[in-house]
Amino acid sequence: MLRACRSAISKNKSEEVYNFDVPPSTISRITDRIFQDVVAWQNRPLEPLYLVVWMDGIVFKVKEGSRVIDKTVYSHWLRSGWKEGSAWNVAG
Repeated sequence: MLRACRSAISKNKSEEVYNFDVPPSTISRITDRIFQDVVAWQNRPLEPLYLVVWMDGIVFKVKEGSRVIDKTVYSHWLRSGWKEGSAWNVAG
C-alpha cells in the first residue's frame, strides 16, 4: 500500500497542502528508507492490555446576547481492553 501510493498521491498532496513541489524520486527514496520499519511496526506483537480514551464533541449554535456563537459539548470515556484469543474485550 505504501509503495503504491507514494508517488502520485504524495506529490499531489505536498503541492496542495504544503504549497511546495517534491519530486517523485525524493518521495520514493524516503519511503524506501522507512518501508522496513513500517512493516516491522505493522507485524509487531500486540500488548496484552491497552487503555482506550475516546473523546467526542458536538458543536451547537447558541445565541449569546445579540450574537450567535459556537459552543461545544464534549463527551469522553476511558476504558481498558484486553485480547483473548482473536477477540478484543472492552471493560465497562
